[in-house]
Amino acid sequence: YGNDVKQAILPPNTTYQIDFSLPTGWLTLNPTSLYSRLYQAEEEHQNLNLNNQGGLAVNFQFVTTAIPASWPHLSPVTQTNEPGAPASMGPAPRVTDKPSAPPRTVPELAQAVVPAFGVDVFPGNNFVKWNDVAAPASWSIISPRPEMFFAGDFRLGDFSKLWVLNFDTNQLATINTATGAVTVIGASVPLAGHSWTGLSAAVDGTLYASSTNCSSASQLYTVDPTTGAVTPVGAVTNANCLIDIAVTPSGDIYGVDIAADTLVRINKNTGAGTVVGPLGIDANYAQGMDYDELNGILYWAAYNNTTSQGELRILNMNTGASTLVGAFPGGAEIGAFGIAGYIGAGLPWLVLTPNSGAIGPYSNSLVDAHFIADGAPLWGTYQAKIMTLHNSANPVPDVNVCFIKAFDDVPVGHWADKFIHAVAGAKITFGLNGLFSPDAPMTRSNMARWLLLGRYGNTYAPPPCQGIFADVDCDATPNADWIEDLYNKGITAGCSTNPLRFCPDQIVTRRQMAIFLLKAKEPAGYTPPACTGTMFGDVDCS
Repeated sequence: YGNDVKQAILPPNTTYQIDFSLPTGWLTLNPTSLYSRLYQAEEEHQNLNLNNQGGLAVNFQFVTTAIPASWPHLSPVTQTNEPGAPASMGPAPRVTDKPSAPPRTVPELAQAVVPAFGVDVFPGNNFVKWNDVAAPASWSIISPRPEMFFAGDFRLGDFSKLWVLNFDTNQLATINTATGAVTVIGASVPLAGHSWTGLSAAVDGTLYASSTNCSSASQLYTVDPTTGAVTPVGAVTNANCLIDIAVTPSGDIYGVDIAADTLVRINKNTGAGTVVGPLGIDANYAQGMDYDELNGILYWAAYNNTTSQGELRILNMNTGASTLVGAFPGGAEIGAFGIAGYIGAGLPWLVLTPNSGAIGPYSNSLVDAHFIADGAPLWGTYQAKIMTLHNSANPVPDVNVCFIKAFDDVPVGHWADKFIHAVAGAKITFGLNGLFSPDAPMTRSNMARWLLLGRYGNTYAPPPCQGIFADVDCDATPNADWIEDLYNKGITAGCSTNPLRFCPDQIVTRRQMAIFLLKAKEPAGYTPPACTGTMFGDVDCS
């Protein structure tokens, strides 16, 4: 708020009221949503009207964040594991008589309220959410989570899933933030004798991971998000027990070493670690950390040996010193920890000009929203939101964005336009060279892939083909892995038996598709209600 000055003559023996009206900025963006539909090589400019109807100048910055495709019925492949024996970097021993928790020592943390998610590795083994990361004592439990996920982070502004590393099984996975369901991506194996401790994503999407043996060595890696495969970067010096890492938007990596209780700055190209300074507490066991990109704060989900509890702290990136924010519910020990805030690097298919600046009181400014079809790598529907970071007292609603990179053979007004580009945007299909072929028939082979991607999500990969169908060659038949997986999941029984056949090149009829879709969507053993014969004139129940 700005200042307001009033002058008054105060008569003796009276009560005099003086009213002040403090000016502040008040930003609005119109329209509140943007839509663009372009064919390849096309571009389009649209105007956003930025209006400051308040009496104080406002500094602003736009942040465009992609919204990934999602389905309410999505059924990820889950895997549960019993926790292994605790190690020094694992869950802390149960303490029944804890010292009293010190009071919160950070009265004001941030301007923007940012949610966070985490895995309570002890004692509750739950996947949890904080609506405000700065209020660690207030969480909601999303689901039980028995796996030991000691490392996690969000990636590319997608807050629908938390990327995690499984301490016990050495696998990369994601946790659905709405349901807590786990999708395993692939094996991620650290160096011999090491265990996973940290996972963090850079603004460009690069996943960095850390491991340690907690006796003499720690290691930095990059992780392939499509397969889980890891590539060692180098040994992290000056950190014998690196318990977690976090990456800032500028690309700096920080880590906590619980052997020496120090904060370490890590070279992302070599792994070399430089000690920043002491943490100021005796830390041990599983820890988490992440960088709040919207507020510029490095948070540490610590376990404090002195208080025998898990607690949220802020790390000073210049000195290493930590400041207490508050304890987690019941003193819970948090492993994987991700903050749902993303400053990002913009979207290649949407450029805002200007992207930041200042706007005076009672002023208007036009912002150019430049849509670029060839900035989108694939055809289909893209969704995003434009967030406005600002220093005014009034909130600015997000602007919703829908962009379609249209297939060349799907004209405007086509009856299936939205469906075609939605299924492509969800990465269930990619078309071919900019064409979708909307009138081409669907083969049983292609259908197998579509159904499983729709059921389990676009990162799902089936087990390798074993050759159970007489007419499906594991090496030569397209989608052979998907065909067998469809059978093994009980969605199809094949087209004939003795020998078992699938008929991969056969065209799927509409009545066959009805069965396939419902079996893929509904739980195993689903049986539809009995036919009544009252709905379709060309469907005879008998």
